[in-house]
Amino acid sequence: MKNREILQLQRHFKPQRGLFFHHNKSVIEHLKQPKLLLAMLIGGLNFALFVNLYSVAGFRLTAAPYNWPVSLASTIFLCYLAGTISARLSGVWSQNHSKILGMVVGTSISLLGMLVAYIETVPAILGGLMLVSFGAFFTHSLAYSWVSQQAKTAKATATALYLVHYYIGGSIGGFWLIFCWQHGGWLSVIEGASLLYLGIYGLCWRLNQYVLAANKGMSPQQC
Repeated sequence: MKNREILQLQRHFKPQRGLFFHHNKSVIEHLKQPKLLLAMLIGGLNFALFVNLYSVAGFRLTAAPYNWPVSLASTIFLCYLAGTISARLSGVWSQNHSKILGMVVGTSISLLGMLVAYIETVPAILGGLMLVSFGAFFTHSLAYSWVSQQAKTAKATATALYLVHYYIGGSIGGFWLIFCWQHGGWLSVIEGASLLYLGIYGLCWRLNQYVLAANKGMSPQQC
């Protein structure tokens, strides 16, 4: 029996020639679509906050009055585990509610975590970081799935482009939040990060406005 008689045919896969100009064209087309670009920017700002709030928290714990050794301070990254829970919950959320609303909810949870971490106790700092992880992974999962869903062609290129924004955001965000830390401690970090959170809220609002204008009658599962 031939292999093609055993294996099921791909239903939605369309092979494309692996030429540079084809992928370059796909990248440009994706960046021209506000529904994709806005979600990519949301992902970039979200990761900029998430990973760098952890970095700054590490600096905070190694300084007075905590004076943790670096080996102990590095264990705060175990708080990432809270994100594995929210990533699963995001799938449940997207089946019944708007992904854009979910991004707002995730961002709000992350913002709450940053504020909780302002309290000068170790449990508050760790609890705040867990909330940051929970919210950030929730937002990331929804934004990533949004890009995959909304891209009508070259989905792999679209999701790869999302990840480019994601990691560039993480890199650039480090310069900003570490600068804030060096010039004003955690309070300055809160002020600087709040600008990025406002940016995410603004992008979510703009994305929602675009969807309402372009896709009247869309179901909650689609938006």
